[in-house]
Amino acid sequence: MEELKKLPFFSSVTIPKPILNQETSVAVSLHPADQLLRKKCFQCHLDSPPVKGQYRSQGCAACHFEYSSKGLYEGKDPTISTTEPGHARFHKIRTIPSRSTCVQCHRAFSLQTLSIEGHEELEAPKQIEPTNQIETPATVSTPEVIKSNLVNGTKQFPLFAGKGQVIKDVHTARGMDCTDCHTLFDIMGDGNIYSKQHESVEVRCETCHGDALTYPSISQITQANDSAIRVSKYYKGSSNKVDDWMAVSAHNRKMSNVKVQNGRIVAIGKQTGKVHEVPLVKDYLDAHSIPQHQTRLECSACHARWVVQCPGCHQSIGPDPAPAPESHFFDIGEPALMIGPRGKVTPMLMQPERHLTVTDERANEIPILGRKGNKIGYYREWAFTNPHGTSGSNLAYALNPHSIQKQARSCTSCHLSPETLGLGTGDIKIGKNSTGKNDFIDTLDRTDKILKASQFDPQAKVSIRGESIAGTDQPKARTFNQEEIIRILRVGNCIPCHDRYNDPVYQDIDQSYAFARTVDHRRLRQKILSLGQPLE
Repeated sequence: MEELKKLPFFSSVTIPKPILNQETSVAVSLHPADQLLRKKCFQCHLDSPPVKGQYRSQGCAACHFEYSSKGLYEGKDPTISTTEPGHARFHKIRTIPSRSTCVQCHRAFSLQTLSIEGHEELEAPKQIEPTNQIETPATVSTPEVIKSNLVNGTKQFPLFAGKGQVIKDVHTARGMDCTDCHTLFDIMGDGNIYSKQHESVEVRCETCHGDALTYPSISQITQANDSAIRVSKYYKGSSNKVDDWMAVSAHNRKMSNVKVQNGRIVAIGKQTGKVHEVPLVKDYLDAHSIPQHQTRLECSACHARWVVQCPGCHQSIGPDPAPAPESHFFDIGEPALMIGPRGKVTPMLMQPERHLTVTDERANEIPILGRKGNKIGYYREWAFTNPHGTSGSNLAYALNPHSIQKQARSCTSCHLSPETLGLGTGDIKIGKNSTGKNDFIDTLDRTDKILKASQFDPQAKVSIRGESIAGTDQPKARTFNQEEIIRILRVGNCIPCHDRYNDPVYQDIDQSYAFARTVDHRRLRQKILSLGQPLE
């Protein structure tokens, strides 16, 4: 690269007056991506000032200086104004950032009520079935919303009416902070270059909880200069010492706050000092005994209970320099699933299709009119594909939505749900051919959401034949293929009778399928079904 050029502006009307007054030549691209980068992406991903009405610093201080919602100084330094917005709460660097700092960028997590300090004692939620709260369809045409408000000192984002409050992640409900799981190497790097941000995250569910076959990996501190000792000196409560046994992360580093105490694995709050005894998966084999689940599923595939869905547009672009008022409504629902970057089934972030189509009834382009009614241009549709040749506007991402519950989702929500498989909303019609060649999905007629003729549901990410509709930029991540779709749906035939995780039929599913084809099974099934019939 010979020259690093400045990012161009979208159009001449979007150039701020101070820049026009200072610079003689300002580049204009007329591409909406440049508008999106400036107005949205760079608010989190680069050293840039926050949007108007929000307060944070830049660079390292963006995390290690804390700001109040009003941006006012609350300390006792007489040289710092307490009435001028834009100052940190205190003229002091925080060693460990608070959760209120994290959610400035990781905003979906702020749907769970947090205090400004993030350390309030929260009552553990009752383990209830949350589907009635999170699966009510949103009214799309004219949505009533819960307006943004302050809950426990934290600004909440608007949800569609009828959604209520989201169920807190089990870790949040017990008073744990973001930094109690995520390490300094997650955030600030470990000296390696990763092509994707998720690759740098070293904590896994298995780091603390183990899996169905093994307990968490642990390693003993043998040197006084071990980093697990050094960083723990900044934690509230006792610090680590030589001979302590620490849990080991996925990157083979010792965790600094997850250790063995009195023969049990505990996680210690870095900012609270609270000791949380960690339940171990191997001690609960009844719920984790299905062999296929052990090898093919991420923990979050079953235990993540909701994910954010954004049905509206993220960026409004108008012809006038004055920005139009924006309201971005969140929807929440049980996650759809896909294959994640690590090759296991994981929750999916179902991004809506990106589009810009403004035409009249004859498909003629509608001109853009200025305030005085003068024509200043035309709208354009920006269609694009990603490097893999799949859609760059219909997107699907694997993620952990941080909505973990002790009670896992139901078997039917995966094995009998087209939405969970990424097929969209509709009824699955199974053909006579066992290969699935003649299977199809009869989608619901939702013309208010379908903007162009399509055989697929607007939320579909994959066809029933396993043909990917959505694109993703995560290496090795993909939607389900046809073989996987058939295999998942086939289990749904067994669930009406075998609805327990520890049912022995799931220990050898091939043997169970073989028995299902026998006369003995047919007679047994007929006997069971006849028990529910009225006597003549």
